[in-house]
Amino acid sequence: MKGKRLFIKQFTIILLSLVTLLNSVHSEEKKILETMEVVDVELPVRVFYKSKMVDNLKKEDFKIYENGVLQKINGFFIDRKKIKFKEDIAGDTESAPRYFILAFKITEYNDQLKEGIDHLFEKLFKKNDQLLIFINDKTFLINDLNNLADTRKVVLKMLRGESLKAKQKAALMLNTIESELSASKLNQVLNSNMAHPAGEFIKLLEKYLQIWDKYRTEYLTPKLDNFYYFARYLQKINIEKWVINFYQIELFPKIKTSGELIRTIKGIISGLQVSNRGEDLYYSRRLSQLLRKINISLNVSHDFPSDEITKLFYKVNTIFHSIFIPTTKAILSEDLEYKRVSSNIENTMRDLTGKTGGTIITSGNLSKSLNKLSEKDDILYTLTYSPTDNKNVGKIKVTTSNSSYDVMYDNNMRDKYIKRYFKKKEALLPAVKITDAGFKNGSLVVTISDYFLRLENGKKLAKLKIRIQISDRDQKSVFDQGKIIVAEKKKFTINLNLKNIIPGKYSIVVDVLDLLTNKSDMKYVKSEKTR
Repeated sequence: MKGKRLFIKQFTIILLSLVTLLNSVHSEEKKILETMEVVDVELPVRVFYKSKMVDNLKKEDFKIYENGVLQKINGFFIDRKKIKFKEDIAGDTESAPRYFILAFKITEYNDQLKEGIDHLFEKLFKKNDQLLIFINDKTFLINDLNNLADTRKVVLKMLRGESLKAKQKAALMLNTIESELSASKLNQVLNSNMAHPAGEFIKLLEKYLQIWDKYRTEYLTPKLDNFYYFARYLQKINIEKWVINFYQIELFPKIKTSGELIRTIKGIISGLQVSNRGEDLYYSRRLSQLLRKINISLNVSHDFPSDEITKLFYKVNTIFHSIFIPTTKAILSEDLEYKRVSSNIENTMRDLTGKTGGTIITSGNLSKSLNKLSEKDDILYTLTYSPTDNKNVGKIKVTTSNSSYDVMYDNNMRDKYIKRYFKKKEALLPAVKITDAGFKNGSLVVTISDYFLRLENGKKLAKLKIRIQISDRDQKSVFDQGKIIVAEKKKFTINLNLKNIIPGKYSIVVDVLDLLTNKSDMKYVKSEKTR
């Protein structure tokens, strides 16, 4: 019996020791896990004084707060970089690949633009670089620069074609203004037997404003969604990234303040203001309001959240450079002349370029101006800290020892707000997706889903604009077609039997635009056609 009790006692001691050991191991694992959860946050910061970058700051010059609580700065380093042209990296055969984005907002293809592109391909791009191109509302992805000469020809061809389309589209609106405010139209109103020619002038000015509002929306107003799409795309690119914007400064036919039309309208306003008739006073006030509205609308930018989009590109570590290209157009008539107008796109580019450490250039001599991109160093301070509470993401604030400095950073760096932005958008309206693209059994197969189906005449329909571009390994286009498709189901597949395309490896770009929601998707793949 004693032996049995002793055995039980010894077994109990062993069991308790084992439990204690397991608890200890569990506790250690918990500590390790908790330690692993607390990670350093990297915070990129740029510092400016009177719009110029501040260099040679030290760790002790900075303070980081999260939700008002001072944080300990664990790491500190300075990254200086600039766009390097081929001559700067001559002999460096193993220089890292870079990702360039060329964004064009143009309506005039000319010799200066061609010379600028020639300069980039001759002096800047290397064979292991990658290139994404935006031309107005089109996207072109070039993932292989092995044959720079042929790729340059393709880019110039795209620029010519897309700028011509934009010019023709804009001309439809601008021609309407020219015809509505022509001398013959003005004389027609003045020589009419109407009791109140003021009514006709009101119609003319209202028509002018309508065309301007449409033009501004179409050509001069950036879309916030596009910046978020762009930032989300750049998040996936883990190599050095540079954006170079080319923007032709916008001109619009303004009504001359010294022209016959304005003199006539002001004369009518003066004559009506001395009348006691209510109708006359209404016309007088309405004409005055329209003249003021036109002047403000063409010269004052509307609000656009440039601070919000600047933070986006701090998050994805991308620098913008902007080239503003002056344009000239002939005087139209005694009453109309092409003049510079306020543009939200231009203002946003200027703001984004300055705050991301880029260079702003205004010049028509692009080949000479582009060399300036390699003259300016971007000075980026990266501060690291371990947040007090890794689960509760807070607002970040960074200060420097000099209160006169402007400190630029993303105060929501830890927040996954890009992902949340798209979840919110998709909750309101579905975002069209290209779920599959590539060659299968000799045919090109593209599958599209998640678009918006709207009820029309008892049927749910979607309207999609689809463009498919296929290039061979030398970047020569072998297929480029677009089509508008009406879909009735939640998902559909395009199956193209492209017999004229020989077997080989190809680059495929598919663009889809949901015409009902204005949402889009783009997919780039490399795929091999086997038969």
